[in-house]
Amino acid sequence: MSLSSLFAPDAIRTDSSDPIHSYGNSMAGIMPPDFALTSTASANLSTSDYLSKIKTILQNSPTGRTAVHHFDAMNSGFYKKDGKCLGIEIAPGLPSEYSAPKITLDGNEAIEEMALTFVHEVNHAWYDFMGKTAEAKGMKKQDYIDKCIYEEAEGAWLAIEAKLELKGSEHDNEKLTHPQDERYLQEYDRVFVEEKKKGKDERTADENARRAARAFILKGFHDGVVGCDDGSGNIVSYTQYYGDIWLSENHP
Repeated sequence: MSLSSLFAPDAIRTDSSDPIHSYGNSMAGIMPPDFALTSTASANLSTSDYLSKIKTILQNSPTGRTAVHHFDAMNSGFYKKDGKCLGIEIAPGLPSEYSAPKITLDGNEAIEEMALTFVHEVNHAWYDFMGKTAEAKGMKKQDYIDKCIYEEAEGAWLAIEAKLELKGSEHDNEKLTHPQDERYLQEYDRVFVEEKKKGKDERTADENARRAARAFILKGFHDGVVGCDDGSGNIVSYTQYYGDIWLSENHP
């Protein structure tokens, strides 16, 4: 079976343990080294114009539709953080990040890339608005690091899965790459084939392969396969990054 059929929108299945599909988790953090831009940057539009285009693209992806649903719930005020709605600003040169209570996206990105970044940042906002953010004070150091890294990894695999779900649509973003999408696909394929050999039906094989691919992505964050800027231009592991935050909060 081809990957394009495996990851067609109607082949995607989620279960209740999937945080962004079950109203459940998040934190604020730094976007990992992001989607490589290889297509033309978006025109200089208003935030509402950008957002409209992002939502149109993500309607072709089950994961994307869930992210839009969560965004709308926070943006409309159905869910609030400290009495505030989720804001959003999109313009060329802005950092792509969630900083409570607002998402900012870089308008220099291609619109497809921006849509995937949107999925990632909405996940961060959702954790925060749902009160699931890791707090350095009051948590053991390793528990804090683990929870922060889980959120980062989740945002990465949700963006990867949204990308794969867009395969074959008019917004197919094949030219855009994520630093971990090949690792995700390799692990997915390996486990899917193994599950089929064991006689598992396609749905079960898909679910087990997804779990394995996600666990593989999570392991990559813990092992330093992906890093982040420590604020001084140095790329460090997420373990070090969040460990340093914990130390600064608990032993200033």
